[in-house]
Amino acid sequence: MSGRGPRWGGGRGGRRDRDEPPPAVDPMARAMGLLARREHSARELARKLADGGAEADAIAATLSELGDRDLQSDQRFAELLVRSRIARGQGPIAIASELRSHGVDDANARAAVEAQTVDWAERARELCSRRFGASLGDPAGRRRCAAFLQRRGFPGALVREVLAGFSLTGESDDD
Repeated sequence: MSGRGPRWGGGRGGRRDRDEPPPAVDPMARAMGLLARREHSARELARKLADGGAEADAIAATLSELGDRDLQSDQRFAELLVRSRIARGQGPIAIASELRSHGVDDANARAAVEAQTVDWAERARELCSRRFGASLGDPAGRRRCAAFLQRRGFPGALVREVLAGFSLTGESDDD
C-alpha cells in the first residue's frame, strides 16, 4: 500500500481544503435557490451571497434584479416573519427587534407588526393562563408571568394591564 491517502479512491475524495475559496456560483442561481426555500431579507441574501464568494457588484445587481422582478421583498419577508413569531407567542417589541436585526428598516418593521390584526392583550393573557395557570393567584406567580411576558417582548404597560385582569385567585376577571 502506498502512502497516497485512503485505501480506496486515493486522493481527497472530492473534498476541498478549508483554505481554498468555495467554487464560483452564479449569484442569481444561488439567490433563487435560497429564496426557493424561504423568504429572505435583502441583507440576509447579500450576506449569504458574499459568504458564497460573490463579488459586491454582482450581489448588488442580483438584489436589484430580484427586487425589480418582485422575487425578493423585505415587506413580504417582514409579514411572514411577523405571522410566524406571533404564532410562537412573541410580543411586538421582540418581533420588531428581530426584523431590524434582519435588515428590515424601522418603517417596514413597524408597518408589518401593526398590519397584523392581533389583540396583543388577549394573546398575552392566553400565554399567561397556559403557562402559569393557578399560580397567577399568588404574587410570586404574577411576578414570574410578568417577567415571562417581558422576555417575550410584550410592553410593560400591556403586561400590567394583563396581570390586572387576573384576580388573586388565579381566575381571569374576563371569564
